[in-house]
Amino acid sequence: MTYYYDSGSNETSNYLGYAIKFNSGGTVSALNGATTINGTWSSKNDDSQLKLILNFDNVAPFIKLNDDWHVTQQNSSIIKMENVSGGSGGTDYLTLEKVI
Repeated sequence: MTYYYDSGSNETSNYLGYAIKFNSGGTVSALNGATTINGTWSSKNDDSQLKLILNFDNVAPFIKLNDDWHVTQQNSSIIKMENVSGGSGGTDYLTLEKVI
C-alpha cells in the first residue's frame, strides 16, 4: 500500500511495513514479519464501474479498509481506488502498488 487518505487525513504511515497479498479463491492477507491479518476480497461491476470489495478481520488499522472501492485506475503494477463515505460524504483514497 503506497497511499491511504481517510476522512481528510493521510493515514498511509499506519500501514508501513505491510505487504498485501491477494490470493486466488477470494482471500487476502496483510503481512508484516510475523504478523498476518486475513480477510477476503471480491470484485464486481457496479453502474459500469469496477469495484474492489475488501473485508479484513476486525483488526486495526485494516478494519478501516473494509469497504467497496471504486477502481479509478489500474494496470499491471498499480490500482488506484476511491470511496465516497455514506455518512460524511467525504472521499477516501487507496493506492496499491505491486512490489517487484
